[in-house]
Amino acid sequence: MSKVKVGLVQMSCTADKQSNLRKAIDKVKEAAAGGAQIVCLQ
Repeated sequence: MSKVKVGLVQMSCTADKQSNLRKAIDKVKEAAAGGAQIVCLQ
């Protein structure tokens, strides 16, 4: 059985949807750079 590395992102959001999206994308990239194969956002 192979192992899967999961990244979890918990972030606060604002009314600015574009800012929230940019922040989420940055955090997903950071998790992927750390080896995460699956990233969950909250």
